[in-house]
Amino acid sequence: MYSGIIELLEPRLEDVLKTFNVQYNEFSGYYSCTCPIHNSDNPNSMVVYKEGYIGSWKCYTNHCEEEYGGNLLGLVRGLLNSSAERRYYFRDTIDWILKWLGNPKIDISQVPHLVLPKKFDENPHIALRSTIRSSHNTPSVVFLEKGFSLEVLRTFDVTDCWNSKKELYGRTVCPVYDNEGVWLIGAWGRLIEQKEYLPKWRPNTGFKGTTFYGFWEAKKSIEETGTVILVEGMCDVLRLHEAGFKNAVGLFGVNLTDGQLALLNKTGVSSVTILLDGDEAGQQGAERIIKKCSNYFNVKNIVLPKEKDPADFSIKEITNFLI
Repeated sequence: MYSGIIELLEPRLEDVLKTFNVQYNEFSGYYSCTCPIHNSDNPNSMVVYKEGYIGSWKCYTNHCEEEYGGNLLGLVRGLLNSSAERRYYFRDTIDWILKWLGNPKIDISQVPHLVLPKKFDENPHIALRSTIRSSHNTPSVVFLEKGFSLEVLRTFDVTDCWNSKKELYGRTVCPVYDNEGVWLIGAWGRLIEQKEYLPKWRPNTGFKGTTFYGFWEAKKSIEETGTVILVEGMCDVLRLHEAGFKNAVGLFGVNLTDGQLALLNKTGVSSVTILLDGDEAGQQGAERIIKKCSNYFNVKNIVLPKEKDPADFSIKEITNFLI
């Protein structure tokens, strides 16, 4: 994991403390000091261990390690955030450490949540997007009737499938492209006529939800703003893009995978807004995402009314939620 960076930092633990002007007392096995992260006035409020798990630390008055992580990387990130005017996130901290160490050559694969898992994109490249767009040039009439704009349906290539030989026959199809928007890697279909014995939404057989829905379209906005809005499904993404929030992506559900987390870090995200459905499953999912992301990003969770999802609201209402 990130042991490579920690191993480089461990011999220089005392230098780290001095860099941030931490006034400490040295004891056998540990350093004791006031916690500079929350400006404690207790001279023994923080302990940093110099033996065993070197650099592990604990704030006994404010539990700052719970926010930043109790290892050496978390300590550096906490110290950075206490001493700088700007906010340091996980990737910023890694960059600062490498620069402070003199930019040593280190295998980036040693850093978790910055590298996509080897099996991150297991979806085959089915066809070029250009081919899909030329052969499916009719936007979904069903979604037009539901109030989605022609522009957004064309942007995301949403169409209705009436070919009985196709797997997603009788569904409105939302293609899923790779992260560059070049290759079709799968699709999700929504039943046009609801049937109790069939799921409302389903992916094509073999689809792996390892990326985000709409990431290929949102990538530029995410990179430019450093922010991302996480929603559950395809219709939510369409509605937010209609409202001008081009940095919205879909989770294909209520969970954020390790691969998706790595993708956010690689894209330079600093702030995450969670906008899941207002039902119990959505809010439980939001709680899991908050826990998973809080050490890496500034996280905001917007709670919608019960039994409502983002696609249920008007553009004006969505704007009021997010601004």
